Amino acid sequence: MLRCLRTFAALLALASTTPAFAVDESDLLPVDEAFVIEASAPSADRVEFQIKIAEGYYLYRHRFAAKALDAGVSTGAVELPPGTPKHDEFFGDVETYRNGMTLALPEVQAGDARQLKVELRYQGCADLGICYPPQKRVFDVALPIPSTPSPLAASLPGAAAPPGLNFGTDSTTPVFDEGMPLPEEEAFKFEAIAVSPVELLLRFTPAPGYYLYQDRNQFRLLDAKGATLAAPQWPKGKAHTDEHFGDVIVYFDQIEVPLGLRRTDGKAGPVTLEATFQGCQNNGICYPPMTRQVEISLPTASADQLVSLADTSATKKAGADASASFVLILLAALGGGLILNLMPCVLPV
Repeated sequence: MLRCLRTFAALLALASTTPAFAVDESDLLPVDEAFVIEASAPSADRVEFQIKIAEGYYLYRHRFAAKALDAGVSTGAVELPPGTPKHDEFFGDVETYRNGMTLALPEVQAGDARQLKVELRYQGCADLGICYPPQKRVFDVALPIPSTPSPLAASLPGAAAPPGLNFGTDSTTPVFDEGMPLPEEEAFKFEAIAVSPVELLLRFTPAPGYYLYQDRNQFRLLDAKGATLAAPQWPKGKAHTDEHFGDVIVYFDQIEVPLGLRRTDGKAGPVTLEATFQGCQNNGICYPPMTRQVEISLPTASADQLVSLADTSATKKAGADASASFVLILLAALGGGLILNLMPCVLPV
């Protein structure tokens, strides 16, 4: 009997355990704290980016790109210092930066402009084993007043050509590596609408060359207003052997996912749906779990479409009664066995 009770207690303890992730995402710094960036112009024809990199984090050299966003402004190619060689599980043999570094956008031809808008793209990771999505930041940089060259210097060979006469590649639109991962908002688009008072329709659109996991998602209502979510109805996906999660089901193309609602309040009004999902670039990086919030306008629900509070309470009470009955039956069985063990063995002669 004691052995049975111990076994039952062990089963209850096992059922109450929950899986844990190997990496606690709360230990990860926000990207703007992991990589602190300042942009300045030491001269009218040069913009520099000073980057402080937190300990335990690094940036990829080949993921940097920069350009001027103002019309009519041209620049030279980005100047990057040498990095530290590293063999990366995602990109192979690369160079990385730690602690800090400075890169520059030279040969800026901005005419009489005293303010310049520049875009910087970059990507980095943490030693914890998580990589940030590709980042894109825009900086407003004040340009110093250039010194006026003498007419003789302007006429010498090699003098800078005036704006609009810069020959060669127009670096206002530099060529980005086509294999560079997109920012997560571009790689995975998410939309949601109410198609009826009791059903939502979710739409996921992975960019070409990207895929979405079927089982790496979670949905909830932030301001439920008497509504709860049913299980999402995922369409048939594609079997895929993934280096991170093994054999999984994924989606490479746009999909629509019905998501049912159970409502106790039929009034029309807005609710906010929070969706968390995860995907990867094919033969590239995997993004950390992404969370999006969408405000949805729910139409008025009829009485037939509502779930009454009485039904909800009855369902909860039935579940509680069933649990209580199970415990009573178990105790009765254990007690009966104990009584039988204590009774003398009396058989008819």
